[in-house]
Amino acid sequence: QHVVLSVNEQETSLYLNGKLVAKGAGTKDITTDALDFFSDMNVLIDQVELFDRNLSSKEVERLFNYKKN
Repeated sequence: QHVVLSVNEQETSLYLNGKLVAKGAGTKDITTDALDFFSDMNVLIDQVELFDRNLSSKEVERLFNYKKN
């Protein structure tokens, strides 16, 4: 699975396999409390990429397509 969590002050967006699956309120601070969404998941993380800006939906889709090919 390819998961992207995009967070800014206006909104938080969750993408799964290149597609937007959820949106919520934004935040300017990412803390462990903000990441509680993932606490019940039993997963193995293979790669992590951090960006210093928000990615557009098109960029997330391109990243997913690049990674699967």
